[in-house]
Amino acid sequence: MLEEIVRELMEAERIPAWGTTPIESLEPEGAHLREWLARGSHGGLSYLADTAEIRADPTLPGALRAGARGAILLALPYRRGPATADERGRIVAGCYRGRNYHSVFRGVLRRLAGRLRRAVPGIALRTFCDVLPIMEKPLAVRAGLGWQGRNTLVLHPTLGSTFVLGGLLVDRPLPAAPRIPNRCGDCRRCIDACPTGALSLPGILDAGRCLSRWTTAGLAVPPALPRGPYDHGCDVCQDVCPFSTGPAPEPFPGL
Repeated sequence: MLEEIVRELMEAERIPAWGTTPIESLEPEGAHLREWLARGSHGGLSYLADTAEIRADPTLPGALRAGARGAILLALPYRRGPATADERGRIVAGCYRGRNYHSVFRGVLRRLAGRLRRAVPGIALRTFCDVLPIMEKPLAVRAGLGWQGRNTLVLHPTLGSTFVLGGLLVDRPLPAAPRIPNRCGDCRRCIDACPTGALSLPGILDAGRCLSRWTTAGLAVPPALPRGPYDHGCDVCQDVCPFSTGPAPEPFPGL
């Protein structure tokens, strides 16, 4: 049974959090994406508008070129802790403090893909981590990895939001995991703490006002925006989140 094979592979790779979900049209998230784009909240990231329909409905013919019917989502935690300046006086967001997480994740996914192909001859699959036009966060919610909080990040009950997402698309059906209910309650800490007001609406990010959108792309922060405490990325909305301020999970090797 494919689910059992996947479970064995995840245990062998010591993946701390993972889940599966069928590939289906992503609604109401697709409608939310279209509304967000119509408001111009994507901060000039034109590729999001160009691929909106594929992101909203990964079942579209040829959309992902893998005949995907199921997805396996992985969450790899990175080191959590208070922001400290480096030797050049820069403060770097948590996911950028270790090795490039894309490289680490790609290595994990390549190993899993190879082992899965050997265990299930003939299976077609494709790996993803910040590359394919996929709404990773809605898929992660469907795979039981958490809920999307008011800061738009996926929040896991024990990992918080200090993890990176990636996974595999497969041409075989996979079940959806039980969903974790939203536990944000009335908390507004992330909204109130954002230095630029990018989270003025709960669960909606104005990318044009988000410091991470500018600094991780190597672009100058618009003069109208407060600079904030970070020089590369921004963790303010995570630093204040109750789910990301407790005991830190062990970071995945390399992160």
